[in-house]
Amino acid sequence: HIRTDAEVTKIEIDRGRAIGVQLATGETLTADQIIVSAGAIFSPALLMRSGIGPLEHLQDHDISVHADLPVGETLSDHLGPGLQYQHAGPRGGTAGPAQSLLVGSSNGSDVDYHLFTIATAPSEAQTNFMMAAFLMRSSGQGSVRLGDSPDAAPVVMAPPMPQDTVERLRPGFSRIAAWEQSDAFAQLNCQRLEPLDLNADDAVSVAMERNLVSYGHMTSSCPMGRVLDADCRVLGIHGLRVVDASVMPSIPSGNTYLGCVMVAERVARKIKSNMD
Repeated sequence: HIRTDAEVTKIEIDRGRAIGVQLATGETLTADQIIVSAGAIFSPALLMRSGIGPLEHLQDHDISVHADLPVGETLSDHLGPGLQYQHAGPRGGTAGPAQSLLVGSSNGSDVDYHLFTIATAPSEAQTNFMMAAFLMRSSGQGSVRLGDSPDAAPVVMAPPMPQDTVERLRPGFSRIAAWEQSDAFAQLNCQRLEPLDLNADDAVSVAMERNLVSYGHMTSSCPMGRVLDADCRVLGIHGLRVVDASVMPSIPSGNTYLGCVMVAERVARKIKSNMD
């Protein structure tokens, strides 16, 4: 059965086995197996509310601990600076006038950055948009923690940028600088809204200080190896799996959607084979 508008607030656990879920209405649904698939922010939050997570953090929230695991401690994401532009014309599609993705490599072999345009303030007369330079690496040192109350939203700390960010993104900034000198840029009457020498040594650092944005690729907050086994089963808790981007031990160097599909298909085959 598919239930809509059925918010799950807690996983019911009895003697080391997940036996059901509690809804916000107070109703409890029971099942032989439970799969959490709420994403890299809300999956760890649900586990922690259910007593699965870092011992000290759960005790601070007066939550009975069923499994002391490093849930929410290794959040990753693709982050990068966003440069603000204006285009003297209507918004087209879902981004600015340059609606392509540039997959780049700082060393000629490894894909380690994407250049991507995002519309920010559409209007009939003009379009403000952002050229983002996303680093396809993450320090993995972000976190997800519970809020001050059971109803509060999770507290998310973005991962700090890796130490080699400037070196990896500098070639991408050179590509943006070249684009600004192109005929297409001139014909569209684009202009950058904040002054910055894109070829300067500190250009990446200055841009990150001004505007650091997320690609929306949060992963690794319930990673296999530390929180889950290789079949996405929660360590120490029977009948409970997590299946979403949070299970990835490290963030891939690209978009995360297809990786999530692959994980889901593998787990589905495991369940059908009764390998629980």
